[in-house]
Amino acid sequence: ERERILQASHAEVKEAASVAAAATQTERERMLAGVRTEVEETQRKADVLQESARVSAASENARLLEVARRRVADAHSEAGTLMEAARVSAERERDRLLAAARAGVEEARREAAAILDAARVSAERESEGMLEEVAA
Repeated sequence: ERERILQASHAEVKEAASVAAAATQTERERMLAGVRTEVEETQRKADVLQESARVSAASENARLLEVARRRVADAHSEAGTLMEAARVSAERERDRLLAAARAGVEEARREAAAILDAARVSAERESEGMLEEVAA
């Protein structure tokens, strides 16, 4: 009887161990499935964050590119304005110098005319003086 109880007890222990092993295996599989689910969810979140960062970086790059384009356009416009101002200033300076040169030429003509007139008057007087000497 003792032997039979021992065998039954042994069979029960074996059965309990088998049930415990099956339960442990099932629990392990359930835990593993939970970990897999968490890993997959974390991977999805990481993918979403990575895509969001990529879109954000692309958006920031586009914004910076537009800012750079505007600055280049502004600099180009400013350079054009400065070149036009320099051209106008150079034209005004040229006109001022031409007017001064014309005034100088006109003054030289008046002086030359005055000198020629004085020389003519002097020559006429000298001529008259010589005629008077000859007549006398």
